[in-house]
Amino acid sequence: MSRLSPASRDQVPEDQRSLFDELTKKHGLSKYATASILVRVPRIWAIDRELGDYLIRDSALSQDVIHLIFLVVSQELDCQFMWDWHAEPAIKAGFSSELLEALLNDTDLPKLSDKHLAVIYYGREIYRNHFVSYGTFSMAKEQFGEAGVVDLGMLFGRLHMHSLLLNGTDAEIRSEGKKPVPPVY
Repeated sequence: MSRLSPASRDQVPEDQRSLFDELTKKHGLSKYATASILVRVPRIWAIDRELGDYLIRDSALSQDVIHLIFLVVSQELDCQFMWDWHAEPAIKAGFSSELLEALLNDTDLPKLSDKHLAVIYYGREIYRNHFVSYGTFSMAKEQFGEAGVVDLGMLFGRLHMHSLLLNGTDAEIRSEGKKPVPPVY
């Protein structure tokens, strides 16, 4: 159960209520994911949405890479909510259950493209070592280009922030008709 009460307009700082009204009219008042947390501070929610819209829709990163980044972040940061939300779409996007198991158990990866290996190595290194090796950076740059490496780092960073919010508030895991997925921890 979430540590936060359901969001309402009354919880929003008074000087941000008109932005709250604008955002909830446009996007609704979600009870899931980071929007249900960020809605309490509409200025942050608006900035996050703009960054997310760019990274998910307009960046140099393909949808398969984006799905994989969600999985790597959720595993490395033990974010069960994020894993639950993104494991099934990742499988639908073509990733194998063997890959998901390897990510979950930190075991040998199945055969993957260099593009997908670059994402996994980049994420593991940045979270485990707080640094990306020259070899991994070169691999990522070769796969995504310089702008793409910036997009990659920014999406890892944005999802890191989301994981902190989700784990810190003990966000509820959605389960409406969803198949159970293996736990992150």
